[in-house]
Amino acid sequence: MRQKKKYVVVSRRKDLYDDIRGVILRDSPASDVINAVNLKEAFRILNGFEESGVLLTDVDAAEEVLKTDVEYSLYNPDAETPARGNSKNEVAFIKMYIRTHLDDDLSLNSLAQKISLSPNYLCVLFRKVEGISVRQFIENARLERAAYMLTTENALMSEIAERVGYRHCSYFCKMFRKHYGTTPKHYRKMHTKAERTLR
Repeated sequence: MRQKKKYVVVSRRKDLYDDIRGVILRDSPASDVINAVNLKEAFRILNGFEESGVLLTDVDAAEEVLKTDVEYSLYNPDAETPARGNSKNEVAFIKMYIRTHLDDDLSLNSLAQKISLSPNYLCVLFRKVEGISVRQFIENARLERAAYMLTTENALMSEIAERVGYRHCSYFCKMFRKHYGTTPKHYRKMHTKAERTLR
């Protein structure tokens, strides 16, 4: 049985939320699946979880936030940068930045610059707060977004890989299989069939 997770889904399409919720609950019945009206609300909900949650959104909703050129802090959604000296706030800001910039340069140096910390200190701080490394969080976020896109879009595998930050489709497929235990193609086929069954 899969581990219980908390999901926040942002989508303008009610039927899409219902489909995603159905697929998640089929695989993991104890999971919490919450619908948020926009990303700002989604970040507030994610911030309320004691453990980390998974953000799933359609492309339009993500682009809407990125077009505004505002980076929301989970602990202060109206701030452009996190409050200095608050380690939870700084890590929350980095998590939010990662989730909304999956196809960007997410090197330790570039992330550390966002909150004016050294890369080494960011590594230590992130692991202390989250219990996993920055790299692992990025990998998980990219693969979870890719899994969502595989079940909600008809995009080519190479396009999905690129949109979640993988420059090489073969490496994306390798990491996806390691994370989910199956290939992206089979994952899409399996979950598309499950969605049809739920309707």
